[in-house]
Amino acid sequence: MRRGIAHVLVFAVGGFFWAGKHFSPRPSAAKASTHVAYDPTEIEKSVRFLEGRALSDPQGATGLAMLASAYLRRQSELGDPDDLLRAEASARRSLSVRSHNNPIGLWALTKALMGRHAFAQAHTVAVKLGDGALEAECDLELGNYDRARKRLTEAAALRTTDPIIRVLQARVWELVGKVQLAEDAYKSALALTEINFELSGPSRAWFHGRLATFYATQGRSDEAKHAYEAAREAFPSDRRATLGLAQLAADQGDKTEAKKLAETVALPEAAMLLYKLGDTSQWERITSEASGRHVHGRALALFYADTGRNLEEAVQLMRSDWGTRKDIHTADALAWALYKASKQDEAKIYARLALATGTCDRSILEHAKQILAETKR
Repeated sequence: MRRGIAHVLVFAVGGFFWAGKHFSPRPSAAKASTHVAYDPTEIEKSVRFLEGRALSDPQGATGLAMLASAYLRRQSELGDPDDLLRAEASARRSLSVRSHNNPIGLWALTKALMGRHAFAQAHTVAVKLGDGALEAECDLELGNYDRARKRLTEAAALRTTDPIIRVLQARVWELVGKVQLAEDAYKSALALTEINFELSGPSRAWFHGRLATFYATQGRSDEAKHAYEAAREAFPSDRRATLGLAQLAADQGDKTEAKKLAETVALPEAAMLLYKLGDTSQWERITSEASGRHVHGRALALFYADTGRNLEEAVQLMRSDWGTRKDIHTADALAWALYKASKQDEAKIYARLALATGTCDRSILEHAKQILAETKR
């Protein structure tokens, strides 16, 4: 159990480790086969242990913070969206007991809020924590790109071998269309994870998945498939990698393979893909259950726009998102929803905003091309 509890504090949740500012992967001559074996029962044991500890010591700030971190890890590995709410509640309880000198509580609250896409709130907590990388990540999601670059530069100077910093640097390069620099940064991050033999399978899978997603946004399907498969080799239950492979199959016209893969993934995005492939049952089930409340506005708006349904709702969802997030992906989704709702003049404004940084994201480029071509007529 001692190792299981320790691993609560070093894991990937959306790719981020709890290790504060001093994370540094320990180089090893060991081959990839010596990575710590993944135990799917470990996180549940950790959660149960920490829940029991919280019951016996309800004023234990550290125990509550560790429980919040465990909920985050379980959500990342097993996919229950309600674990984000549990994590947030436990982190807030921890911070109510001890608001100062509680970095684990602040970190867990930041990550829980980010998981719910409450990025403005998350940024406020990240500032209290004093974690420049977390601040930069929030700023990237909010569209505060200049501030993100500044914080990232500061964090990189302190954490020179942190793979998370490399991933964030890659995202910045993607924003401005520096594709080769982005690819190099993603590969560098992945190399750092592979020499850290204590890193778990789910954590390593996340880094492979980031590279795969990058390739997919560039239209490099074969490389994306290889990277998604590497993610599933590291962590066979990786839902995001499986969904990525399903989307690639759908893009290439292999509906049978796409449906086969998507049917195994308990994510709203998988249900959306199945809907587009002609199977509406999963989507109807998700929207009728509690998990439907965890479908984020951007994903839902794009789904509505792509399928031509609930278009006014799609526009309203993205107008609401745009009120707090001025990033290029929100601009793109709003532009696409407006375009599909026959609001071409306004769609043109946001399509140009989506292109403003020089991104080479294939989806953004395709949407903008169609929108701007239409408005020139």
